[in-house]
Amino acid sequence: MMATNAKKVQHTVFDTQGTAYELVKKVGEGGQGKVISTNHKNLIIKISDAYSSEDKREQDFERIQQVARRPIRDLKIALPIALLKLANRVGYVMELMDNLESLSHQIERIQEGTNGLDMGSYRDTGGLSRRLSLLLQLAETLSKLHGRGLCYGDLSPSNIFVSSSFEHHEVWLIDADNIKTQESSNQASYYTKGYAAPEVIRGESENSTWTDCWSFAVIALQLLTHTHPFNSGIAVEDEDPDIAEEKAERGEYPWIYDYDDDTNVWTESGMPLEELINERLFSLFERCFSQSRVRSGLHLRPSMSEWYHELHRSHQMLVNCQNTSCHSSFILDPSHQCFFCKNKINSEHYLTLAQYLRTDEPIDELDSLQDIDCNKVLDISLGDEKYLYDESYSHFDIETIKPWCTLKLTERGLSIIPNENETVVLMRLSDSKEVEIQKERTLPLNSKKQVDYAIKKSYQSIGTDTSTFFFWRFTW
Repeated sequence: MMATNAKKVQHTVFDTQGTAYELVKKVGEGGQGKVISTNHKNLIIKISDAYSSEDKREQDFERIQQVARRPIRDLKIALPIALLKLANRVGYVMELMDNLESLSHQIERIQEGTNGLDMGSYRDTGGLSRRLSLLLQLAETLSKLHGRGLCYGDLSPSNIFVSSSFEHHEVWLIDADNIKTQESSNQASYYTKGYAAPEVIRGESENSTWTDCWSFAVIALQLLTHTHPFNSGIAVEDEDPDIAEEKAERGEYPWIYDYDDDTNVWTESGMPLEELINERLFSLFERCFSQSRVRSGLHLRPSMSEWYHELHRSHQMLVNCQNTSCHSSFILDPSHQCFFCKNKINSEHYLTLAQYLRTDEPIDELDSLQDIDCNKVLDISLGDEKYLYDESYSHFDIETIKPWCTLKLTERGLSIIPNENETVVLMRLSDSKEVEIQKERTLPLNSKKQVDYAIKKSYQSIGTDTSTFFFWRFTW
């Protein structure tokens, strides 16, 4: 039908309403067909490969119509807006915003442009902050899709489109014709080599929310470290590639960071995962690639909601290196060194806040006053600002909620800025002395005396019981 490697495709197709689309350039390709840009702004099309059975073509045509009617138009998924009239193929038109490219193309562009991957090129292509932001958006879309009883199916970097500029982190899914209900049975399971869950390869399962979670984890590892959980290990690289990769896809090899089995240990290309991220996020990869690659451990595979929560938590823990030749974002560890340049971060260049729940309800017989660690950490770098919210556990609505307080860390000190009509309470933990803040107030840098403080929202004006409350603890 068209030259696969041609930059320009001279062909015109029509939708069922008679609108003409000139095919311009192939922008993606998977196991089921090609995605091509058109002469219409923000409109691309998907055209399947040729069918050997007319019955199968009609089934897929009906399936695309069903996808277009699903209640998912609020998600960042490019859905069919028109069906194409094609002989022996099916296709549809979808809308996609400008300045996006497939994640597979972006990963290739990163690696080709740097002749490999080093600390500098990792930073210049968005660093850890952008990569976590991309994964966070993808996890949110998939989690909401799963919450509606739907699975995506063939998840791979080829059908994930991201901002082509490393300054932005927009994420959209294409190939929506893969989407089906979790309860679907006797339907073909489409997948991309290297991203399919082992139970699909072994013929034990069709596409499901669980297989989506596996594919997401592979993509997450690839984006964060530029390694594959199995194919970047010594066992796979030392054997015949075709045989070894097939065994790896079936779950017959340990993953490259398996602490209990080093037969397929990481070959040290790309980034070291355990040094790059925090322990809680690492444990999700461990549960997925080690424990859930066998059928008996499938129930241990992290859900997309878990991924979203831990990615959000990790992103909140990022600090910025103040080394003028680095400026990378990284997760602070006990060494207080930048992961990328090994520069030791000055304690005046960041501030860590941890969230607690205080209650006077007796939890045990020892003490009626309890401060319960919520396992939420907020790090603020010099020159940055962070926001405090009355937020839900999932954080899914964070963009629509107004913060009740803004925190800024500057060379002058910590600025505490209540939101409009809000009152912030600053409490000294040693004696519970409180100060109400209704307009911007700065704790001067020269006033730091290693005193523990709590910052909380005041609810007294609306008559809310204040015996139990959340607060953010920090040392100043």
